[in-house]
Amino acid sequence: MNRLLQGEVGSGKTVVALRAMLQVIDAGYQCALLAPTEVLAAQHARSLRQMLGNLAMAGELGADELATRVTLLTGSMSVAARRAALLEAVTGDAGIVIGTHALIQDGVEFFNLGMVVVDEQHRFGVEQRDELRGRAREGLSPHLLVMTATPIPRTIAMTVLGDLETSTLRQLPGGRSPIVSKVVPALTQPAWVDRAWERIREEVADGRQAYVVCSRIGEGDDAPDAKEQPTTAALALFEELRFGPLSDLRVGLLHGRLPADEKDAVMRDFTAGLIDVLVCTTVVEVGVDVPNATVMVLKDADRFGVSQLHQLRGRVGRGAHQGCACSSRTRSPAPRRSND
Repeated sequence: MNRLLQGEVGSGKTVVALRAMLQVIDAGYQCALLAPTEVLAAQHARSLRQMLGNLAMAGELGADELATRVTLLTGSMSVAARRAALLEAVTGDAGIVIGTHALIQDGVEFFNLGMVVVDEQHRFGVEQRDELRGRAREGLSPHLLVMTATPIPRTIAMTVLGDLETSTLRQLPGGRSPIVSKVVPALTQPAWVDRAWERIREEVADGRQAYVVCSRIGEGDDAPDAKEQPTTAALALFEELRFGPLSDLRVGLLHGRLPADEKDAVMRDFTAGLIDVLVCTTVVEVGVDVPNATVMVLKDADRFGVSQLHQLRGRVGRGAHQGCACSSRTRSPAPRRSND
């Protein structure tokens, strides 16, 4: 199998991939799931273990007799944890090995790799995917399933030329409502920004949660030129919100420079509802699934690409309540060229 699974953000691609992996495991092989970020890889590990229940507890008390094991492998793991994960992969104890680019590093071996799943495939190159498939036994070519909501031109060309078969999820799970998108012109209508913070407070009062996404972490990170309007850094906005407009709410911070265990702890707290508002960067762009989050404010939205905006807005509205994405724009739109 060499197949692309295309579906809207939140359409259930992970569940489809899990069903395919279970068939491969039942046939006596292992599966590898490649994710672009540690946050997404850790979430996949948690969600698959939760969906499998005692079927993911091989070797533990209460495990089903047909159970397997879900193992996580990332670059920032401790030496002991990494050694244990590598051992489970090479001995075959782990039926599903989930990881980031660490899966394609030297020293990673599988007992009997039969399927490779690549989530957010547009974030990986062809050679990286082939490198992981090359970890199988000699003479064996593992099945390949790549998944994305925003296929890139190279992927579309491969489907047209016949190198990649396509499956499409055309519907969202039942009960979902369309995500409402709003543009907040921060320069010309600063009061609208205050209304965005008020909307977050209203949602939190109703028991829901929110994201606030920034384009950079701190000062000096791809800061704009002096001639351009300054952008908002996540560190600065985090301090501003927790001591200002959202001072009575539980505000958390998440970005790529945090240690892996701290990032995992923040996501666990947010998923468990212990954080009301998560100030973050694009580290939450792909795959993060918190059904209780209903509002997202995108600061300096004009700094993001169209694909990024589509992926980010898909982080809200994943539950029973409607989602709302507010894009705050700090630059005036470029004047249209005249046809004269």
